[in-house]
Amino acid sequence: MQLLDAARESVHVASFYWSLTGPDIGVNDSSSQPGEALLQKLQQLLDRNVSLAVATSTPTPAKNSTDLQVLESRGAQVKHVPMGKLTGGVLHSKFWVVDGRHIYLGSANMDWRSLTQVSPRAPGGEAPWSS
Repeated sequence: MQLLDAARESVHVASFYWSLTGPDIGVNDSSSQPGEALLQKLQQLLDRNVSLAVATSTPTPAKNSTDLQVLESRGAQVKHVPMGKLTGGVLHSKFWVVDGRHIYLGSANMDWRSLTQVSPRAPGGEAPWSS
């Protein structure tokens, strides 16, 4: 969240799949709040005229997710990369680049379950890196 608060010009995100809200999988659970807060923060970026570009893998295991449609309707650039056809695999990378100078590189997908189970504060969790 701190990286997104610091964004002034652009945010680029690469993630295998997106599932930031509980309703994506038919769940009403308070543990989905971190994902829902992240989706709101990304929408706020667009409201602040910070460009948002997303690369994600197709096909996606998150069949019912509307996250990317919501962001795209607000002005985000979303690219669905057919990794299965290109490489026989998936876009396994998970990273953010903020303003071309700050990065997050980690193992959590853009999924509320990943965000509640993989945390910079948890043992073995990732911390953002700045250049």
